[in-house]
Amino acid sequence: YSSGNVLSFTHGFSAVPSLVRVVLKCNSNDGRFVINQEVDVTSFFNNQTKPICSIVSSSSTVLLIVPTYTSITVYDYNSSTSVISQYNIDTTKWYLKIYAWK
Repeated sequence: YSSGNVLSFTHGFSAVPSLVRVVLKCNSNDGRFVINQEVDVTSFFNNQTKPICSIVSSSSTVLLIVPTYTSITVYDYNSSTSVISQYNIDTTKWYLKIYAWK
């Protein structure tokens, strides 16, 4: 995952997908997040105020438009303490995964 890019992925459908979901998938433990845990990108924020990417789909591709950022923050919930907290992720421990349905 890197900032300041437009990433293009060919989906292989003949029409615009009816649903596209983009997640960050943890590839190395990061705070309370563990390997293989997925978090929808709508849960993450750039510099605590803006979404980390825009998702645009066409009949052949899905584009991820990633702004330049200085940090990525997620709001996390600890069910044992009932506390909601902010956490800045380490982007070297995550990668993007795209799901698309026809």
